Amino acid sequence: MAARRPPAAQQEPYGTGPLCTRFDLGTSNDLDFWLLLAAGEYGLGTRDLKFFDEQLPYYGTSVNASAWQHIKEAFAHQETLRGPHGGYIMGTTGDWNDFSTELEQMTESNLVTAQLAYAYPKLAELAELRGDKDFAAQLRKAGAEDLATTRNEWTGRWYTRGYSGPNQVGTGVIFEEPQPWAILAGAPTTDQAKTLAANIHRFLDGYGAPKGPAKFEPRRCPRATTRRDRDGPEARAVALLPEPALAALPDASLTGASQWPGGIWFDLNGHLTWAYASLDGKLPGARDLAWDEYTRNTLANHADLYPDHWQGTVSVDDVCHAFYGNHPESCGTGLSQTYSGQISEQPTWMVMGAVRLAGITPTKGGFDIAPHVPFGGFSLRLPKIGIASEANRYRGYIRPRARGRSGWRCAPAGRRGQPRDGVGRHAAGAGHGG
Repeated sequence: MAARRPPAAQQEPYGTGPLCTRFDLGTSNDLDFWLLLAAGEYGLGTRDLKFFDEQLPYYGTSVNASAWQHIKEAFAHQETLRGPHGGYIMGTTGDWNDFSTELEQMTESNLVTAQLAYAYPKLAELAELRGDKDFAAQLRKAGAEDLATTRNEWTGRWYTRGYSGPNQVGTGVIFEEPQPWAILAGAPTTDQAKTLAANIHRFLDGYGAPKGPAKFEPRRCPRATTRRDRDGPEARAVALLPEPALAALPDASLTGASQWPGGIWFDLNGHLTWAYASLDGKLPGARDLAWDEYTRNTLANHADLYPDHWQGTVSVDDVCHAFYGNHPESCGTGLSQTYSGQISEQPTWMVMGAVRLAGITPTKGGFDIAPHVPFGGFSLRLPKIGIASEANRYRGYIRPRARGRSGWRCAPAGRRGQPRDGVGRHAAGAGHGG
């Protein structure tokens, strides 16, 4: 929020540079989303409702607005980006996938649509908790529209990536980006979830593919050079880099990929761990899929697979190379050698994946606790929340940041029996358990 400009120039920052200076890289259509997602998760998870009344300045000015006003402005700006197909218009840089506008000629993103179909209802719960019923209604309406748009992008095998002008992108080639978020938003039916998981297994995990399967995480997109690795007419759904440029980058993560930027991305695989866990009770074997996804995403696994290759073991960029690349042991995009150890995606999603596999979900009423690990005994201890599974019982603690009353609903997801409900009062910083 501290990096947001006044409403007349609402483009969110791409990031920050030294000394927290705002850093902009063109425009992207997902920057509001990350603020909206973080606000919903933080508010519901900590019950720190007073934070949203704090007055925070716009970047580079002495003009203040409440944190809640910053969030409402971000929502309003996000909704100005609606495209002709119901998705969100790409910025000059793209969406999560940097330069997808330039290098994939994309004009509209279904990834952001699926992301907001998940985030808007969560933020609506926070708005209701704060008593802002009008904003909650706006969020729920927009979220329902995004969910309907996402469902319409089902190809019979997976969800499309978006549009390039009037043309759908990703009908014959699967892109990993939108698949987890479509699942998290609740888009697929049970049969669609089974079909989608099978196609991720085949085309991204590489079972049955040349040189497959992937031992270190699924690739973001299929290989470019063989029809056996695709399921449709598209050799490339959209243009990739010119061949001379590819030849000049033999060690790049996109080598051999059907789409920009290729490779294995810790962010996307973290999303997929979370998505598989959410299908527990709906998709047979979902717990095993989630656990397999989680453990393959570890640097320990990379070290086991490539014991003589240290880069990508003790530190890592946000991308590693796919098994079909020239150097599957390598990490980094190949475009720069200055990022290793400076990017937090892999450790971030190790923590996030642990929270989601433990089944900890903050809600308007408190917490839903429904563990998704494929074994009985486990323990997760974090500063603000913890859960342990023992013989015939769960135990744990919650340490919210504010006084109040919150409940919890605890049930092993996918198992028979009614969930156990509880409620407790808590002081700021104190814990209550059960």
